[in-house]
Amino acid sequence: MPHIIINSRFNFDLIHSEFKGRVIRSTLDEGCIFNFKESFQNVSKDTILINTITIEPEFSQNYFVQLIKKSNQITVRLYPTTDPKNKTPNVKRSLALIAKTILESDTNGGSFIVRTNLQQYLEEQM
Repeated sequence: MPHIIINSRFNFDLIHSEFKGRVIRSTLDEGCIFNFKESFQNVSKDTILINTITIEPEFSQNYFVQLIKKSNQITVRLYPTTDPKNKTPNVKRSLALIAKTILESDTNGGSFIVRTNLQQYLEEQM
């Protein structure tokens, strides 16, 4: 399963508010629109679900990206219940975009990636 684990002390509540109604356009692989529609945070404030739509030239997919906070680590992964069967490069890029946003939002620069199987997507320029 695609995932990114970030070591971060960044305020998890701010991540939740960062992903409300965000749209990003990419020119990679004939273009894609990443629509981060809504963000939902659980009561214990250790999980965030981001309703995500990837709109590619021939089809679109709707799924949730799950962020799980444990100690000083945030895991970014596809939510198992809505895990898309067709894990296109753009689905994987959506996880990388969320991780990059978390890293860029940490103005103290203390966040870094601990482990991932999506390194090539993290290195891409959108």
